[in-house]
Amino acid sequence: MEALISKIKEQWGWFRLLKLALAIVIAIDAWHSESLGLMFVAALFLYQVLVNTGCSTCPTPSATVGKQSSTEDIEYKEVK
Repeated sequence: MEALISKIKEQWGWFRLLKLALAIVIAIDAWHSESLGLMFVAALFLYQVLVNTGCSTCPTPSATVGKQSSTEDIEYKEVK
């Protein structure tokens, strides 16, 4: 249970908030239209928001702030 709570408390970016808003809108529409399929879609979006996952089982990548890529000089040998 602690792992789920720590996942919920992770970084909340704009895309995660957008998915939360979309889940709420779909859930309200599914409630009014009594559509079980839309309820499933809303539950899927809500699950993705809570545990911060994407469409698959892999987690969404976190923001890499201040991470710089390093380049190295490569030496080549000429083959004759």
